[in-house]
Amino acid sequence: MSKSKFSSPVEVERGRDDTDQGFHFSCIAVVGLAMVVVESAVTSIYICYAEDPSLIHRWDAEFFNQMTETLHRRLQHRSARAREVLSHGGLDARFEETVPV
Repeated sequence: MSKSKFSSPVEVERGRDDTDQGFHFSCIAVVGLAMVVVESAVTSIYICYAEDPSLIHRWDAEFFNQMTETLHRRLQHRSARAREVLSHGGLDARFEETVPV
C-alpha cells in the first residue's frame, strides 16, 4: 500500500498540503511587496512633478507631455463631476439620508 503525500483526509479532499499553502502565501507576499515598490515610484514621480515640473520635462519631454495631458483631463473630469453633484444637490441629499439631523 503506497503512502499518500497528504497527511489527513481533509487535505486529500482539498487536494493540497501545507507546502502549497506556504507557496501561495509567499507569492502573495512577493506581489504585495512589488505593489508597494511600484506605488512608491509613482508617488515619487508625482511629487517631483508637483515640486518642479521642468525637471521631468528635461528628463523626458514626451513623458512630461503625456503626464500633463492626463492630469489636465483628470482635473477636468473631477471639476465636471463636482459641478454636477453641486448643481443637482446630490451631495446634500446623500448626506441627509445617512446622517440623522
